[in-house]
Amino acid sequence: MITVNLIGRKRKQVKGKNWSLIASFSLFGALVLYFIGSTLYVVISFAIVNNKLADTKREIETVSAQILKDNDSLNKYVLAKFILQKITVENKSKFKYKTYLDQIASSLPAGSDIKSVDFTVKGWVKSTVAVSDINAFKRFEDSVGNSTFWKGSQYFSTVIVENISKDTKGLYSVKLHFELKKDNG
Repeated sequence: MITVNLIGRKRKQVKGKNWSLIASFSLFGALVLYFIGSTLYVVISFAIVNNKLADTKREIETVSAQILKDNDSLNKYVLAKFILQKITVENKSKFKYKTYLDQIASSLPAGSDIKSVDFTVKGWVKSTVAVSDINAFKRFEDSVGNSTFWKGSQYFSTVIVENISKDTKGLYSVKLHFELKKDNG
């Protein structure tokens, strides 16, 4: 009798094919799941970015509408700021007449008065001072000749006495030239 074992051979062949099919389907399934996961990630990220863009667009529209609404106020603000900047520039460049006169007046002793002031020569302030008597004149000489005072002066570097005269009433008239420091003239 001849026995043929047909079941044994086929099972060995089927078992070998099943493992390779399972491995192939598993790999294919993993790739499909990876592709689906990546696609979902991209789609969700795209939706989030679009949502943020929409929010930003709404904010831009709101701000633009507010700016257009307040355009008149904005124009007034910009104009006022421009004018204030111009005033600041002008104030920095204008000649300090009152400040210079105050400095000259503070250097004069009692019994001395400013009679005239001339600002026509660049870098110099010319002045005529009336001194009441000889004692006041002596105090005036001491004050004007005080080099420490002029070194500490914020605006003047020196003073030059041009002319001294005495009138019939006994008043001394002194013509002075006050030299402005370089950054003030």
